Amino acid sequence: MRGLTKEYQQLMSLAMQGDEESRKLCIQIEYEMSQEGLNPLCLEWAHQYAVAGDLYCRMVYMENALAGNVDDVDWQELEAWCEAMVLEKPELGYFMQACLYECDNDQIADEERMLDSLLKGYEAGSIQCGFRLAVYYWENEPEQHSAQEIRDMMEQCKDAINSADQYSLLAEVCDAQGDLASSLSYLKRWHKEDPKDPIACLHIAWRYMQGEGIKANPENALKYYQKAANLGSDFGLYKVGAMHLAGEGCRRNVKRAVDYLQRAVQQDSAEACGVLGRMYWEGKDVPADTQKAITYLSKGAELEDAQSCLLLARLHYMGSGVEQDAEKAAQLLDTARMAAIEVDEEFAATLRSVETYATGRGMPITSATGGPITEADMQRAIENNDFAEIADRLYMRLCQYPYDEELLRMARFLLHLKVMDEEQVRDYISMLRNFADEIPEVAMMLGDMYYHGDGATRNARSAMLFYQKALEFGADAEVILRIILGLHEEELKGGREEVPAWLDEVPHAEGNTAPLYYMLGLLHSVGLYVEQSVEKAAEMFHLATEQGFEADYEADLQAWQSGSKTLRDCVLPL
Repeated sequence: MRGLTKEYQQLMSLAMQGDEESRKLCIQIEYEMSQEGLNPLCLEWAHQYAVAGDLYCRMVYMENALAGNVDDVDWQELEAWCEAMVLEKPELGYFMQACLYECDNDQIADEERMLDSLLKGYEAGSIQCGFRLAVYYWENEPEQHSAQEIRDMMEQCKDAINSADQYSLLAEVCDAQGDLASSLSYLKRWHKEDPKDPIACLHIAWRYMQGEGIKANPENALKYYQKAANLGSDFGLYKVGAMHLAGEGCRRNVKRAVDYLQRAVQQDSAEACGVLGRMYWEGKDVPADTQKAITYLSKGAELEDAQSCLLLARLHYMGSGVEQDAEKAAQLLDTARMAAIEVDEEFAATLRSVETYATGRGMPITSATGGPITEADMQRAIENNDFAEIADRLYMRLCQYPYDEELLRMARFLLHLKVMDEEQVRDYISMLRNFADEIPEVAMMLGDMYYHGDGATRNARSAMLFYQKALEFGADAEVILRIILGLHEEELKGGREEVPAWLDEVPHAEGNTAPLYYMLGLLHSVGLYVEQSVEKAAEMFHLATEQGFEADYEADLQAWQSGSKTLRDCVLPL
């Protein structure tokens, strides 16, 4: 055995001189201590003693042969040993026989005989055979054996294998039974037995995150994701970053989130590539950086991340930041389709658009739609004060590519300028209202248009309806802010609304939550909708300041109470 103590070297010296007791001790020490299998000398001695009928040496030599540590294995010899071991010690003999018939060698492998040996061994009292049999039933015959039967067998044979492996299998079986509490209990025992295994941490974190087998607890979920991250798990690093970005289980911390996401990318986390790519493309929480966005998205696409492929396909489709390439876009969407765990409306709609463009079906990109609309096209229309053609082209392209954010921005700009005739405005508004049920950006845009009277007649009630549609896609801080402000305005006009229901969404909000917290500080200061509390107001103002919201809350509060400023004036201009 390599690198052993002086005492072992002395023992090996005696063994090499022919001392049989020393040889057997060396074989035992090598077998129990070495992870590399027996050294050649010990292997040779073990074979000699096995041929002579030594039961222990037969087991040791067979395990080395099955592990690939023996050249030119005589499989018939091993089979004969197993038959003799069955007669001498059935529990061990049947187990070794099952291992022999389970091996990868075509000369001896036989699933039917392996299963027969496991059954006989289990009946003879072998817990090793019992556990192997339960695993076989679980993996190969789940329809013929109930989860409870398999679980009972595993629990009866609990000392058969490494405890961590046993607990992981039991957790899986309990999960299939729907016994989520027991599954979580086994997961925790797995983690206790092997605290350096990040997989156990990830499973436990997921249970806490989803509330499976226990009350949902994002703080505990983050704790276990952090453990997995500390153990080098790329998914653990990604989840810690994502949770800090969303403020789940912790205060929102973009800097920490980006740090963990970048570390996850370094370990080839596909999901982290998609998140960072989108952040840098949209300029959300980080400065917009096209080069970084494309780099992250390209790596994510190579790692077959569905969201990276989806966004990169859109960019190739539009020729935005990358070469316009319909074939490449279609390939990326094929990869995204295969990689996607869930297919949402945006995914499906983008897929339809790319396939239409890639195969030439529907409206060709270079004819009826007049090609991509550029900033130069818009500038010429402004200079010539002629918006009829660009309005028609933009309408046609939006009908085909409703998820194109640049096209939506241009549509909002034209509506803001009030340069279209009434019929065109009606067409645009009607088209956007149709998209609002599927596209949160459109619902938000319509809400803003009605709320501010910009591009549409001001109507707070219509604004609230579209803001609520946008909220259905996720708790977005900006949407919640506008809903509460809008409902407050309605209440001042006599239209009483239930505001606190929307306040409950604040802790789950994504995006820029600073104005939300600032508004909550004002509400707590006067006891409007929420309890009046100087301490809570101070806490909310502190959270807003931490996230970069700069304002003189004492002056705002005084101005609001005196009537010289509305609640909306205090929050939205910033």
